[in-house]
Amino acid sequence: MGPNLTFDTGALFALESRRANLLRVIATATEDGKIISIPQIVLAEWWRGWSKERGKILRSMRIDPLTDRQAQAAGEALAFLGEDTERKGAKLTIDALVMAPAAGRGDIVYTSDPGVLERLLGFFSAVKRIERV
Repeated sequence: MGPNLTFDTGALFALESRRANLLRVIATATEDGKIISIPQIVLAEWWRGWSKERGKILRSMRIDPLTDRQAQAAGEALAFLGEDTERKGAKLTIDALVMAPAAGRGDIVYTSDPGVLERLLGFFSAVKRIERV
């Protein structure tokens, strides 16, 4: 059956602008019965108020609540990176919080900015792969 999908904020913005390659990903995933998830934190980062397009996107995806264990794993992943997360702040934290639930399911993660996510694969090795949108 293969892995399900997790979208980060950049993937949602790309989908909202109807990027053709991502529309094909959605169509194939739907046809194959795949679940497309977005972590709650991604919803907060992406949401800018109601629109018809955003409503359509939300209806096609599962919103993942953040669990304590996922938050802890994200913090451990930040320690794994060994970077000054206070200075680099929210961006690294959000990326780790995208990867934690995706790793729990062995998902493919879709993003517009694979840099940090690819580095986090060293900690979240259960993520199938990172795909650029």
